[in-house]
Amino acid sequence: MKRRKLLTVVLPVSIFLIIFLSNISYSRALYDIPETDYRAGKVMASSTPYEEVAVHHVSKIGLMVSNKGNFGYGFNKQADPFFDEAPSCTYPFPGGGDYLFAAAFWIGAVVGRDTLVSVGADGWYSTEEMWPDVDPFGAIQRRSTIRGDDAAISEEDFIAVYADTLCSSSSPASNAGLVVQDPRDGRPHIPLGIEVTERSFAWSYAYAEDFVLFDYSIKNIGKKKLNKVYMGIYVDADVKVTRNAGEGFDDDICGFRRDIPSIQECGFIDTVNIAWIADNDGRQ
Repeated sequence: MKRRKLLTVVLPVSIFLIIFLSNISYSRALYDIPETDYRAGKVMASSTPYEEVAVHHVSKIGLMVSNKGNFGYGFNKQADPFFDEAPSCTYPFPGGGDYLFAAAFWIGAVVGRDTLVSVGADGWYSTEEMWPDVDPFGAIQRRSTIRGDDAAISEEDFIAVYADTLCSSSSPASNAGLVVQDPRDGRPHIPLGIEVTERSFAWSYAYAEDFVLFDYSIKNIGKKKLNKVYMGIYVDADVKVTRNAGEGFDDDICGFRRDIPSIQECGFIDTVNIAWIADNDGRQ
């Protein structure tokens, strides 16, 4: 009998998402941008956004995160200086299977009479609508309790700040000519006017080594109220033992568990609402 490898997931591997909504309807930024500027698609940054990745590797999960609203290697071409080949989402790390192609933060709301959505990446049209500030302000902050850093929460804190207000960039650097275009409507991206602070935490302790915690704070930096705000994580999860493109992803199986029998038994049922993905035979 073939042994099946199965990993239960909330995101690609036991990654728990905690979202804190902070004054999303009425908060204002120091750099409010007029609605006319949004719709005209003006350059919202004077230079190229500083794209960067960081890799959680202190626990049993090797996970790449970025400062532009997505994680995993699928939408990131930047290199991590500490890894020749950075993991996307590997478990157990190092040397385990790969469980993620890419994932991205999405947020939508009703703004006036428009229903708008901004995405870290969409997975179909290579759309990216979340961008960090310029160097050095857009860089990922790194903190650690191991080093005794002030305000550190875990052994590996990564803090990234990005916004959806960039409509185009004409800088001469690597993103020259970048235009954030809506491929379906054929128009420049219309921002919600939000700034996201993404914090991720990892520990090496036995009771905490199988998950990475995410904390999202969303701030309304525009001039309009956001109604019916919804947030989520888009996940393209591939389970395989190779990172070679085009290999190992086409035999995966997946499903969704709404509930499971309680470990307390007695007929109790625990609601879990967990999506899962696995390789069909545990080989690739």
